Amino acid sequence: MNLSLLKILQEQGYSEKDSFKILFENYWQSDPSDSNWQSKFQEVFGLTINDFYLKLNDYKENPDDLIPNISLSEIFTN
Repeated sequence: MNLSLLKILQEQGYSEKDSFKILFENYWQSDPSDSNWQSKFQEVFGLTINDFYLKLNDYKENPDDLIPNISLSEIFTN
């Protein structure tokens, strides 16, 4: 699901590196909780939870398309 979300962010125009940072930094810095995680998800990623689940279907047939081209060390270095 994370890799699908990364691909969705890239389709929105973010680079692969920026997509990882949005997921692993920005979202968690938004301080999601049990009561607000859905609104935080929409604020950070620009889509509702329902829209996200619908888009997951786009990646079922070709899950290999979700494999990142960037290494973790490239993502988290300045």
